[in-house]
Amino acid sequence: MINWEIWIWLNYKIIKVKDKILWKIMEEKLRFHRWHFIKEQGWLLDVYKSVACNILCSYDWKYNDEIEIKEYHNKIPNILLYEMALLISGTTITPTLKANYIAIWDDNTTPASWDTALWNELLRWTFTNRYSADNVAYLDKFFDSSEVWWDTYLEAWIFVDWTASADSWYLLSRVLINETVAASENLTCNCTITLSSAT
Repeated sequence: MINWEIWIWLNYKIIKVKDKILWKIMEEKLRFHRWHFIKEQGWLLDVYKSVACNILCSYDWKYNDEIEIKEYHNKIPNILLYEMALLISGTTITPTLKANYIAIWDDNTTPASWDTALWNELLRWTFTNRYSADNVAYLDKFFDSSEVWWDTYLEAWIFVDWTASADSWYLLSRVLINETVAASENLTCNCTITLSSAT
């Protein structure tokens, strides 16, 4: 008998940095010394948020000591695992399996395999970047300081097929975090989902 196992690992990297340091990092990496003018126009253009995500998720240079990074790990709740098993067995399923929303909240109830719904919403948004490389999916979200400062966030959720209708989504992940965002501080969530196998 051959025993195949597929493992799904989900990790969160939460990055906090002051706006003024982020501008310096952007100038340093992009060699564009008028980045602060873009900030004055706001982060409304998603391309700026996307660039910030890409730089911060792998930044390792001059301003390392000015960046706060924490990592959190979480298992995948049952709801999507059951749907994936149905799909593999040949049954048509409703969810697309495409993650489209991330939410951060202030409830610290312990995550459980049977989690399916939300607790207490503070902020939710579509991802800034979504891509994959080999067996890893990357889901990144950049929250501008104007969206997150002066709040404390105790949990993060990732959803598949989120719509405006209540309880219309499928929960992909829920994890407890502990992040207080100060004035003029932005927040980046880098989420990686790794699929690996063992025989």
